[in-house]
Amino acid sequence: MHSISRQTIKTTISQMLQMYRLDVAIISFCAYGAGLVFNGGAVISDLPTAIGISLLSFNYIYSLNAIEDRDIDSINKPDRPISAGKLNILIAHRYVSFLLISSLVYPFFVYKNPVNFVLYFFLPILGWAYSVPPLRLKTKLLPAVLSIALMYLTPVVIGITASSTTINSFHGYLLGYIFLFIISIVPLKDIEDVEGDQRFGSSNWMAILGRNKLLTFSTLSLTASIVFILTAPLGEAITFDLTILSSAIISLIAAFFIFKRPIEYLYRSILILVGMLGAAFFIFFLIIGTGIL
Repeated sequence: MHSISRQTIKTTISQMLQMYRLDVAIISFCAYGAGLVFNGGAVISDLPTAIGISLLSFNYIYSLNAIEDRDIDSINKPDRPISAGKLNILIAHRYVSFLLISSLVYPFFVYKNPVNFVLYFFLPILGWAYSVPPLRLKTKLLPAVLSIALMYLTPVVIGITASSTTINSFHGYLLGYIFLFIISIVPLKDIEDVEGDQRFGSSNWMAILGRNKLLTFSTLSLTASIVFILTAPLGEAITFDLTILSSAIISLIAAFFIFKRPIEYLYRSILILVGMLGAAFFIFFLIIGTGIL
């Protein structure tokens, strides 16, 4: 009996964790790290905050979305824990409540200044606004993209304001680039969600633009991000790194198009690539212990 009980608990925990995604966990972790690097540098003592942002704040956002999108996911992603009937909805709600409370509590222990403190609370607010009625921004074309862009910009700004409450022109250019980069790739996530989104009245970039126009939009937007960073006074090293980032995503899109790879895997492949590059970036600056400035 005890062994069965332990196995049930392990299975339930595993299913709760699967409401989140490893690539998003890595990207959100590294987004905070990037903000630190942009304004002084990352050190080992910053890891608890990065973990809190990734495993609590962003986990809440994605796990809440898994609950609210369970009907759509039954069509688009039927293997997700709730849609597949592997995770009880009541348990899922309790888990998300735990994540929400944790997301509201841990900032009190890690914040650096009042501005930095307030920013932590944008994440659960954005997560609620994105997934939950009456706002449910994910169902609206432009608000969905803008809210996701703000989600990923927020940990960067939290990192920047950890050592200073001032956002200078250098930071402004960097945030402008990141914003352009995010809105270039986020619409691609709709490629794998067309059927469920249409059935449940959620706007979908793929359904509206079609495959070729959507890929063209993302490619042109990424090209614009390269032009933007090349004209910004950021220094050779950061200009080179960010140019390579956008160019890598353009190359990946081109590879999917030229070699006729299944287009529904494109967005996930982009996230994996961004996560890998972001992790390498964070580890490098964690080792050297200095920032870009």
